[in-house]
Formats: sequence, C-alpha cells, structure tokens
Amino acid sequence: MSREKLKSNGAGAAVHAKPQLDRNKAYEERIRKLYETVSSRPLFTKETHYMNMGYWKDGPQSLDDACEAMAEFMGDFGQFCREDRILDAGCGFGDQDIYWASHHAPREITGVNISRLQVEYAQRRIKELGLQDCITMHLGSATSLPFADGSFDKVVTLESAQHFGTREDFFREAHRVLRPGGQIYTADIIPMPGVAIGSFALKALALNKDNLYPGEVYEQKLRDAGFTNARVTSIRDVVLQPFKEYMDRSAANAPLIERLRRRISKLLVPTYKLDYVIASADKN
Repeated sequence: MSREKLKSNGAGAAVHAKPQLDRNKAYEERIRKLYETVSSRPLFTKETHYMNMGYWKDGPQSLDDACEAMAEFMGDFGQFCREDRILDAGCGFGDQDIYWASHHAPREITGVNISRLQVEYAQRRIKELGLQDCITMHLGSATSLPFADGSFDKVVTLESAQHFGTREDFFREAHRVLRPGGQIYTADIIPMPGVAIGSFALKALALNKDNLYPGEVYEQKLRDAGFTNARVTSIRDVVLQPFKEYMDRSAANAPLIERLRRRISKLLVPTYKLDYVIASADKN
C-alpha cells in the first residue's frame, strides 16, 4: 500500500486523526530523548550494546550471552538466508545486525532508528568491522519508513515495537515496504490478557498506551494492516522470567541506591502483568 493510499479520503477523518498523530509524534520524541540519554554506555550489558531481555533457554551465564542468543533465535525464527534484503526497525546500536551479517550473510541488512547517537555509533562499528557493504544504518522512524514500496524481503523488530508510536502504524509501513511474498517477524512486549498496566509502569517501561493489547488483538492488527497467516506465540518463560531472575541476582552487587530503585520498580511494575511474544505474518 502506497503512502498516498494511506492518507485519509475525508477531511473529517483527518481532523479526527490529528490529535492522535500529534500525541504519537510527542511520544516518539520522548522515546528518542530516552534513547539518547542511555546511549553513552551499555544499559545493563557489560561487553555489548544489546538492549533486549535475552533468550535464556540454554542457560546463558550473562546478559550479554543471553542477548546474543536472542539475536540467534530471531535469525533462526526469521529463516534469514543469503538472498534476503532485511529491514531491522528500531535497530538500537546494531549488535543483532552485525550478528546476522556474520552468521546468516544475507544480501543486505538495513537498520532504521530514531536515535542519531545510536545510528552513528552503529555506523562506526560496522565500518570498523568491514561490514558496510552488507549493513547500512538510517536515521528515521519505524512508523514513517524512508524506503520505497516493496524494498525488502523481510522486516524484523527485536523488542522495539512496544515503543513505536504506534505499532499499528509500523505494521502498515512494514507491509508497504515488503515485497509480495515477504514476511514480518517481531519480538515484543504486550500485557497479559485482562491485565491493566498502571501509569507508573507505562513511564518506567516507556510504553505507549496505544500499544497495550493482548495477543489475539495483536494478530488482528497485523491482519488489519494487510498481512495474512498472522501468528503470535508467547515465549515469556524463556525470556521475561529468567531476565527478572538475572536482574535480581545482579542487584545484589549493585550500589544501595540502585538496589532500592530496582525494588521499587518491582513493586510498581510487576512482571506478572507482562507477556513476551514473537509474531510472524506474510504479505501476499
């Protein structure tokens, strides 16, 4: 679907959509500033700049290892191969893109991110590793992708779409930039069915309230964007719960103020309210 076809056909609909559009732009600006703030050093990892909760199925010993295991899992989940032109939406510092280029050798990987600092850091690393012919990084929003229709074989987002303003807008854009026969793959955070997320948790997790819906609604929103064969599967038990346990263990050696901050966060952002899912869908 082209950008022109996405535009409203009526002035009334456009006026109705404007407040939400303004709110989403303001939300993305807050997320951009948050990403810029945490870009000076790794957030929780020690040796990498991954920013996901990790994949803990095979018992990794560190968050760095678990995050790389998540990159491996997503590459296998997406069946990345040499012919693929892959778009990574919300690519962070590009660690997973470097992993995919090294282990799956796709034709090309394109990353897009709203943080200039993260994009520039990723560009420097990619050049240092000699991967600039395979990986390119772009400054831009996942909800208004700066690419032509049908540019990619696969679109992936690894634990980023919960921050998009909105995820639905991203789904529509992903559908537009995929070629016919292309696929979308996501790893994402959503609420557990029937659970309300409070205002503190929204702020603490930097979540967009417009993205808070359970798996069956997630599938429907993929279909509404034009995708078929939408599937959403929880992998909470091998991601969110072991990540929480790892953070609890690591907090024992943290400074007092950090231990207090994490304890308060645990009380106000209980993990039982959150689900961690992977999703896939096809463009016919």
